[in-house]
Amino acid sequence: MKKTAYFPVIYASSKLGKAGKDADIEKMEDITPIFDAILEYLPAPSGDPDKPLQMLVAAISADNFKGRIATGRIYNEKSKTDKKLSILTVMGSRKSVGYQS
Repeated sequence: MKKTAYFPVIYASSKLGKAGKDADIEKMEDITPIFDAILEYLPAPSGDPDKPLQMLVAAISADNFKGRIATGRIYNEKSKTDKKLSILTVMGSRKSVGYQS
């Protein structure tokens, strides 16, 4: 079987705020098993926090108050609020687009 066929199963109730590796709700205490699974199975970020911000935009949406909102994956730098952002156009020129929030 492929490696992707093997994945952790965590049973959870968001209403009760409980999770566990067993489906028995009585044995669950809190949502710690979810965080434990995240730390165990998901890889750590591989970007360099000291490099300039680099983000691959996956979607752009519009908001009447905020304007255009880009959603995507950050590859480098730590996220900071109130930082002036710019984009590189298809032609390679830099264009100021606003602030990160």
